Amino acid sequence: MKRHLVLTAVATAAVALLLSSCSPGGESPGDAGDRPEIEVPAIEVPADLETVFEELEDDDSAPPAALLADHERFLLALDEAVVAGEPGPALEFHTTADGYEWATSHVEFRQEEGYRYGGTIRHYKRYAVVFFSDDEKAFVHHCVDYAKAHAVDLGTGEERPFDAEPRQYTATMKLNDDGVWQVDRFDGASVAASSGYCS
Repeated sequence: MKRHLVLTAVATAAVALLLSSCSPGGESPGDAGDRPEIEVPAIEVPADLETVFEELEDDDSAPPAALLADHERFLLALDEAVVAGEPGPALEFHTTADGYEWATSHVEFRQEEGYRYGGTIRHYKRYAVVFFSDDEKAFVHHCVDYAKAHAVDLGTGEERPFDAEPRQYTATMKLNDDGVWQVDRFDGASVAASSGYCS
């Protein structure tokens, strides 16, 4: 079963932390891991961008729902920042100091490249490993399929083909004192470098 997370400028991530099998527009907000006391920043992504998160590869691992919610929101906040041209409150909320530094560099790079994503981006083969210690930490691995995505010029809005092979990413996440899983490090590799895991 696939879980679709679709946000538009009208339906923001402020009320869509986790969506389950919802139609475009985001009609079924979830509970983000039973953390109603945490106020999260809103996220707005372009109306022409659909983000699909598939279920975990290993259902037996049963990671905290909050971990998956925060990981997904980090990815959306990154897309939001690319469009805005600078990191916003949501990206800062979902990253540690080191993670924020990486995210800022990524946004600057994408601005120099001059494009953002449009179409559909599929996140699949997701796998989470949680380590509980003095510094609670987790790794979230996932692949990204760009087959139905296209590039959108940040200046003119013109669409153009986006030819990119699937990539594998690993997010190192740390649990802060407020109960939010923040991205501390984000690494990516091509399909070839990932030994075919994403194929």
